[in-house]
Amino acid sequence: MDRVYRHYGSSVFNISKFEPVGNAFGITFMNKPHGGLWASPVDSHNNWHDWCLSESFNTKSLDEYFDFTLKHSSKVLSINTISDLNKITDHIEITYDFGIKVRVDFESLVRAGCDAVYVEYNYGTSQAFYGWDVDTLLVLNPDCIKVIESVIVDN
Repeated sequence: MDRVYRHYGSSVFNISKFEPVGNAFGITFMNKPHGGLWASPVDSHNNWHDWCLSESFNTKSLDEYFDFTLKHSSKVLSINTISDLNKITDHIEITYDFGIKVRVDFESLVRAGCDAVYVEYNYGTSQAFYGWDVDTLLVLNPDCIKVIESVIVDN
């Protein structure tokens, strides 16, 4: 079965509103790009919904979401451990100030044909990918998405 991901804040995926991924290198240690589509696996114990509730962060955005899978032909870069960074040495800069930190060249990953980046949240990846506080899928190429369900919660 295909893994299901959930994007919060919208009940529909509108490809015309997808913002292409752009690097944010002007910001110190910024390892998140501008654009893309952010999601979390529905079956994850470290998911966006639970994190928002525990931190009282942006909880209103949880009222709308859509679920999707990725097309079978999608090229997904999975980073589950720090050693997985060896897969993308041509696309990252690593620094070791107060622990390991990475700066990913997301634009370069797109040019290399990467459709999405999946980062599993754990001790090692949470240091390297500071600010990626949950298991995260970052979609770089909107053509890899297959929407399966849209929901608006009526409170």
